[in-house]
Amino acid sequence: MAYWAGSFPPHNRLHLQREEIARLKPKELLRSRYLQRHYDPLRQGFADIPSQSKDSVVIDFNYYRVDNASTPRLNEDIWEEIEQMAFFKYGVRPHWAKSRNLGFLGVQSNYPNFNKFIAEKKQLDPQGIFSSKWSDQILLGSKAIDKGNGCALEGQCICSEDKHCNPRTRYLCKEGLVYKEARICGYSSSSIV
Repeated sequence: MAYWAGSFPPHNRLHLQREEIARLKPKELLRSRYLQRHYDPLRQGFADIPSQSKDSVVIDFNYYRVDNASTPRLNEDIWEEIEQMAFFKYGVRPHWAKSRNLGFLGVQSNYPNFNKFIAEKKQLDPQGIFSSKWSDQILLGSKAIDKGNGCALEGQCICSEDKHCNPRTRYLCKEGLVYKEARICGYSSSSIV
């Protein structure tokens, strides 16, 4: 099993678009788990979820994945579309330990005090002892995104051409079913690949 997670304000319309996908592909969506929780810090207190300082909804997506990174996940297209819709259309904040790399593209704009955090981080850890290549890429905005073969299957990139999916298994780069701005790896029944 693998998963990604995020949080957003409760008035967000992400759940409505996810339900629209569910109507179009009900069997596929049932094969994976979608968990949504509402947190109201005024009623529940910060002990329940300390990272949420305001009324928010937290979502978790659990889905099956294989050990081989070049093999598409079960219902890859659905999860990529919901993931891109969440992060890029609705500004869902990624979970720092669960989300795939593409969820962090442009994440700095989701945090009003992000620059203040970076300044504090540099002051408290000037040697970068608590940093990694990944955290520097995310926090400092280095654009070293892998656009190699199959990069979209692991969330390392958003596909812009078929090679970012896995054309050998008939997974090609397509637009989303509901969120047309999404670029997803979807199965193609065409024999011309």
